[in-house]
Amino acid sequence: MTHSTLPRRRHGFTLIELMATVAIVGILAAVAIPNYSQYVLRARRTEGKAALLRVQGALERYFTVNNAYTTDPAALQLPTCPGTSTVLSGDSCGSSAYLISIAAGGAGIGSSYALTANAVKADAACGQMTIDSLNNKSPASTGSTQDCW
Repeated sequence: MTHSTLPRRRHGFTLIELMATVAIVGILAAVAIPNYSQYVLRARRTEGKAALLRVQGALERYFTVNNAYTTDPAALQLPTCPGTSTVLSGDSCGSSAYLISIAAGGAGIGSSYALTANAVKADAACGQMTIDSLNNKSPASTGSTQDCW
């Protein structure tokens, strides 16, 4: 047999092989993307809870020195967005998952406070979480306290 009469071996993929690969990648993406989205949502909630507890700790330290609470984040030495009195949950305004506001509690700011964390990005279940000076925790959204805290 001469070299030109030997059957030529074809290189590459057939259309069936390519379609099977695309189908497998599609199935993997359909499973992975929702799981990743839930992971990111839980991470944002954890950031919000940690920020609330950080602000709560700063308020309690302030109370031990001044015998009263304050709504001023600057007095607590907490980072805020420029021109606002909302405390950041992250390092900057753009990277924060939650913005925390400090308000007077039912007995007035001298003896009580209420902290509210508002989600920057959509979170239907835990878009707003609150904690007060008595350590009462609640989601102001549709989620349960157990899910959000």
